[in-house]
Amino acid sequence: MELNLNRPLVFVPLLLCLIFFIQSPTALCCHENERTSLLTLKSFLTDPSNRLSSWQGKNCCNWHRIHCSNDSLHVVSLDLRNPDPETFVRNVASAVLSTSSQSVTAGNGTLGLHIIDKFELVEWLTEVNGSIPSSITNASSLVSLDMLGCAIQGSLPASISNLSRLQKLELNHNNIAGFIPPSISKLKKLQILSLTQNNLQGFIPESTCEMSSLQQINLGRNNLTGTIPSCIGKLRNLQKFHISGNSVGGSVSLISLLNELNLTWISLSANNITAEVDVKLVRPKFGLQILALKSCNLQGHIPTFICNLPQLVALDLSHNNLRGAIPSFIFELQNLSYLDLSKNNLQGTLPPSLNITLQFAFPTLNLANNKLQGHLPLPPQKIGVFDLSYNNFTGAISDEIGQALCSIGYVSLSDNKLSGSIPSSMCANTHNSMMHLDLSNNELLETIPSSLQYCNSLISLNLAMNSLTGNIPHELERMKNLKTVLLDGNALNGTFPTFIQQLQDLEVLNLGNNKFGGSIPNFIGTLKIVVLRSNEFSGSIPEEITRVELQIVTKGTTQRLELVYSYNSGIDLSCNFLEGNIPLEMGLLKGLAVLNLAYNHFYGKSIGSMRGLESLDLSFNKVFGDIPMSLTSIDPLGYLNLSYNNLSGTIPRGNHFDTLV
Repeated sequence: MELNLNRPLVFVPLLLCLIFFIQSPTALCCHENERTSLLTLKSFLTDPSNRLSSWQGKNCCNWHRIHCSNDSLHVVSLDLRNPDPETFVRNVASAVLSTSSQSVTAGNGTLGLHIIDKFELVEWLTEVNGSIPSSITNASSLVSLDMLGCAIQGSLPASISNLSRLQKLELNHNNIAGFIPPSISKLKKLQILSLTQNNLQGFIPESTCEMSSLQQINLGRNNLTGTIPSCIGKLRNLQKFHISGNSVGGSVSLISLLNELNLTWISLSANNITAEVDVKLVRPKFGLQILALKSCNLQGHIPTFICNLPQLVALDLSHNNLRGAIPSFIFELQNLSYLDLSKNNLQGTLPPSLNITLQFAFPTLNLANNKLQGHLPLPPQKIGVFDLSYNNFTGAISDEIGQALCSIGYVSLSDNKLSGSIPSSMCANTHNSMMHLDLSNNELLETIPSSLQYCNSLISLNLAMNSLTGNIPHELERMKNLKTVLLDGNALNGTFPTFIQQLQDLEVLNLGNNKFGGSIPNFIGTLKIVVLRSNEFSGSIPEEITRVELQIVTKGTTQRLELVYSYNSGIDLSCNFLEGNIPLEMGLLKGLAVLNLAYNHFYGKSIGSMRGLESLDLSFNKVFGDIPMSLTSIDPLGYLNLSYNNLSGTIPRGNHFDTLV
């Protein structure tokens, strides 16, 4: 048979495809040993969210959160980070609180990192609940080791210094203890050293200065001591130096650091450091964006070199001993978005209006705990925190200021000398961002404006310690997100506000030291902290109040309830006209920490055995009978006042009871 060269050779492309299929790495999918390693890794982890459900089949390059090299088909990236990260808001103490409804857990188990010895780049972002094994050195191609928030225990193995290709080491938010090994200096290619929020101790190794590629040193929130290595200025590539929240001491020439290095971020806050700033900055530092010197023993006036930091975004000089007026150039920094000068001795007045930018993740203006005076300035718009508390500001809150405050998340003007009424412009429009409002301990008059009902994002309302009068407006029932209402120390009157029952999220209610009367309603038992002391309530305690679960602290001393983000249980009904038996059900509240029923007309002889009780005050009532022996077994009990009753018998004896004063 003669071969016809004019006919198309249709089998040739098919043959070529077959040859290509046999020889091509793509046809073979990912490398089998790496696929096996990934499956082994999966067996070490628990996966409650089924994030690794796609990890099956031959081609591991198609698995979810796996990335392969386009040419070699080696696995180059493994990302197990939480796809639903937490979000945060500020609480009434300017502390960050999580609002996420899901836990940050991707997996649990002990991770044998020796299985990834041929990975070129691996980013571990899952929960390990174990230590970093020394066998990590088998991952010789490792470029990035990222195990943020993985509950890692144990120490940082010295063998980690054998990962010669490592450029990023990020182990923030774990439980790593021990020392930073000096041998870490062998990581010559390391650019990011980030060990923030662990339990590391000891000194910052001098050998760190040999890591010339370092761009970031993040060692904040550990237990480090000693001093900052004097050679730190040799790290010419260093951009971020963060060691806040340790016990590092010594004197630091801030000007030298700024002049020798091209830092964009320097944070020395909350150590035992004395920052020296007695020399003028040689030249403007256009790169510095973050300067945090909280609790750095700063003295005198606010340093003038700050005016030469035009790119500054965040400035924290709080908790120092700075005095004098706040210089005008502070408010002229065009990029400033976070300013904290709280807890100093700053004096003088503020400009009529204040402006900061919105560049920072949580724009903040905190000038609290100083000696500032004059009228309130017009606040910046739409920032996260505006805190002028504990100063000497006087005058009224103008309508313009009241309206501007509504766009701010956290507002505190407490502990000043503000007078007049709460402006009706506050929350008058329907677009409000305010979540926390604290106007307590001022000289505010008249009634609570019903316009507050439009603050529908409000979580905490504190109007305590003023001279407010009248009823609580029932329109406030529309504030469905309220968790804390503090109205104590005013001259409010009327019966118990029944609309409180509509606030399903309300946990803390303080109406103490007012002129409320009538009976205590049944639904009050759904609250967690109840303070109704020094009013004119009458009748008996409703049985439903025994549902209360959480705590206030009294122990014989009236304390201002300021921070309501961490508490246990408490009931304070003292100084009223309540009568009848103390409900037997109240004795079943084993988690109750504080019970104050003093200065009423209660009688009876049973007060139960509340195992978690720390403070009990039944003084000035009509309680009779013996003192229950059950009180001797309440170990947390630190304060007990049963005086001015009709008790009889002997005082019980017990190991703990005998220590009470």
